[in-house]
Amino acid sequence: MAASLAALSSTPDIRTLPCWQHRLVTAFRCGVMASRGRRDAADRIKLLLGSREDQNAIRAFRALVDQLGQAWPEPFTVNPPCQPLLSYDEMLMLDLASAGASGDSDTFDFLLREMVSPMQRRSLWAAIRRLIRTMSL
Repeated sequence: MAASLAALSSTPDIRTLPCWQHRLVTAFRCGVMASRGRRDAADRIKLLLGSREDQNAIRAFRALVDQLGQAWPEPFTVNPPCQPLLSYDEMLMLDLASAGASGDSDTFDFLLREMVSPMQRRSLWAAIRRLIRTMSL
């Protein structure tokens, strides 16, 4: 049976994700919207990451965003907050975060092997692990 193009190109709905992944994607979307409007979303992002008082969560989040920006071969695509479907970059970022949360560096490396250099993969791994440690999963 042939798969339809719609089925092949569909992405997960944010509402079906585990809570911590939903919060992480929402934090990325919130951060992008805030930067476009030249606003500071640190308090909202801290809440989304599950860290009300801790500045470490914001530092870790910003470090990951910086690392993604440096390593990604094209601009990182984040869907608007009103879009329930994930972008392909958001899907990959969640796969990377899941690998980081489980300490699975082999899967993490496999997902990025053809896209970014070994040095960039190490930097992204460290950034994701740091962020995951600050989040309440």
